[in-house]
Amino acid sequence: MEQGSDSMRERLLARLPQPENVAAYREEVASLLAKHEKALAAEKWANYILGACVVWMLAVSNSVWGPKLDATAQHVPQVFAAGFFFFLGIGSLKVY
Repeated sequence: MEQGSDSMRERLLARLPQPENVAAYREEVASLLAKHEKALAAEKWANYILGACVVWMLAVSNSVWGPKLDATAQHVPQVFAAGFFFFLGIGSLKVY
């Protein structure tokens, strides 16, 4: 049992950055954080655009164009809005 924990200790210590590599490690971590921050901002903007699509689809279905459509076509924008709203909820869970 002692031998197993010793080898595990060595493996864990090997993963730590060495003192001569700390500056490179910090730069790598900073670049990864910046990359993930950009990706998170892109996902937030995608959610904003999807929210605008939901509002637009609901406005189309309830505006002047809605009553001019036949009975089946009146529900199409509302179904799309419901689908967009569902994906917006899932995307919001990922981002926030």
